[in-house]
Amino acid sequence: MRCAAYYRVSTDEQGASLDAQKAGAKAWCAANGGDLVAEYCDEGVSGAEWLKRPGIVALQADVKREPRPWDVLVVRDLDRIGRDVLRMGLLLETLQEYGARVHVWSTGEEVRPGSEHRALLILKGILAEQERAQIAHRTRTGLKQRAEKGMCVGGRPYGYNLERGPEGVAFVVNEAEAAVVREIYTRRAAAESGRTIAADLNRRGVPSSRAARDAAVGWCHTQVRKIAANPRYRGEAKWGKAGTKYRAGTKVPIVRDESQVVTCPVPSIVDDALWQRAQRNTEAARKVLGGHVHRGPKAKYLLIGNACCGLCRSPLATSRTSYGSGKGRQNVTAYTCLRARDQGSCTFKPRRITRLDGVVLDWLLGKVLAPDVVADGLAKARAEAAAAQVSGPSPALVELRARVEDLEKRVARLVRAIEDSDSPDVLTNLRQRRAELVDARRALETTEPPVEVAGADEEADLLARLTDLRPLVEAARSEAPELVRGLLGALLSGPITVTPEGTGRDLIFRLKGEARPGALLDLLVSASHAPDDTRGMATTHGRSPHTTLRSLRIPLRRTA
Repeated sequence: MRCAAYYRVSTDEQGASLDAQKAGAKAWCAANGGDLVAEYCDEGVSGAEWLKRPGIVALQADVKREPRPWDVLVVRDLDRIGRDVLRMGLLLETLQEYGARVHVWSTGEEVRPGSEHRALLILKGILAEQERAQIAHRTRTGLKQRAEKGMCVGGRPYGYNLERGPEGVAFVVNEAEAAVVREIYTRRAAAESGRTIAADLNRRGVPSSRAARDAAVGWCHTQVRKIAANPRYRGEAKWGKAGTKYRAGTKVPIVRDESQVVTCPVPSIVDDALWQRAQRNTEAARKVLGGHVHRGPKAKYLLIGNACCGLCRSPLATSRTSYGSGKGRQNVTAYTCLRARDQGSCTFKPRRITRLDGVVLDWLLGKVLAPDVVADGLAKARAEAAAAQVSGPSPALVELRARVEDLEKRVARLVRAIEDSDSPDVLTNLRQRRAELVDARRALETTEPPVEVAGADEEADLLARLTDLRPLVEAARSEAPELVRGLLGALLSGPITVTPEGTGRDLIFRLKGEARPGALLDLLVSASHAPDDTRGMATTHGRSPHTTLRSLRIPLRRTA
């Protein structure tokens, strides 16, 4: 007899050890002449969880295999399988349908099919479900009572230490971290941004609120803003706002009503006046007061918003770096990874802007905006259009058009039929046909239409426009104007990745990207033929009504 055993112990059931369950299952197999060929285990998982239990998921998969790897499932009690009466009943039914038997070794009984035995199982499942609910209630009540006394019921927040006392674990101010908290509040009250504060803390090597004991993790502006908005630091901690509940067999997060939230008294780090001044500088407060909402400075460099770090995929940002040696050494603006700058968790080293911009501009002028490249693309499009006119639309396109036309006629007939009859069958049929018509129209929209070529006037205007754009792009070698940034963003099929390789003098940056010259036609239409109008550029990225240059992709593979 081939046997499999299932073990489960939740965090609330300290007395039910896995070792005891394993020993009991092995003893039952030995006493009944069975061979234990498979073991499934879920440790620290509630019996109400069914989707995120690896052991029970593997068990259900194995029982359906052909051939089945075992014949008998051995458990200590049925509540080890689960404490949800409906889902436990379905699992037992599945096991029996696939020919597997279930034995409870603590009582020596076999779970048998039949209405009488099933009623007994349902009763046991209800009792187990009630016990789980009582355990959850007792746990939450105990945590709530400790929270009301100001005791710790979670992890250690930044600025505090934890000390165990007769009533529980209490919060004690950590003076070293509290000094950082007070500095954050003081600087926020003085209208300093969270990004500036985070960068300064990282520059000084201050351990962050997320730093582990053996590793330094840098600050980021979101951490600074969360600390500056947390009422805990003025002595009012909140507990119970966020929680979880079981829904559809798994645990999901919930947000509780304010009436269920407990305000916990904790030692304060900043006084109420300083806390209030820091809150007045938040974006939410400025919106309420009708003040100006900061949205950051407008980007003025070519790759901001158009490129990302090839190591961590964070967007590129700006910083300062030194260039040259001796008396000729200069401090210049450079590109860097946003995560490397604000958190120090990426190895991207700053690279001066002119170096990377030069590579991208050379590619833009020499490959993407070159008249001969665009002329070749137009010639290719004309050839595709001529071939399409000869061959006609594809069979799939013809079939889709016919189906849409047929469904439109059917829907029209059903609408007329409803006017003469109120039969529910006609209404049901109409809803079904309408749904099919919507799907068919969507499929028709996504099917490749016949090639459309820009007219002779559009082609001439496109080539003439290249002559106007090239001097503007050339002028961007000193400082990229907004027009060129918008032009590059519209032409790119995705952000340019900038990946550092090597160290020291051997450090190089590999740039990788792809341009779509077909987007130039969209730019001409959306910009209304005005070379200094960039309002439409942000809205044209990723779509092109013309297929003139659709197949043309110009890659960027360069080293800086």
